[in-house]
Amino acid sequence: MNEAPLLIYPSAAQPAVYGALSWRDRAACGDTDPNLFFPDDGDVIGTERAKAVCASCPVARHCLSFALETNQVEGVWGGTTKGDRRRLRRQLLKEFREAG
Repeated sequence: MNEAPLLIYPSAAQPAVYGALSWRDRAACGDTDPNLFFPDDGDVIGTERAKAVCASCPVARHCLSFALETNQVEGVWGGTTKGDRRRLRRQLLKEFREAG
């Protein structure tokens, strides 16, 4: 199955839909305790557990796009930590500026 391209800023009000299901309905974390995705700062084991769920998720890219669009600064989203997303935002802004 081909992975969907990263949608940098999709509309949160109009999430990507697959048939009658949104990407959230297809997420691997649907039956997982949400607290798993909000480990304490420095909890490497907790962070890795959350990322492991994301690694098998068919819609992780949509989750990441949602997190970027809605500026989610806490938790693990689409297999990324808040630090990962901060670096990604900086890189995207740099690329947008350089593109003119």
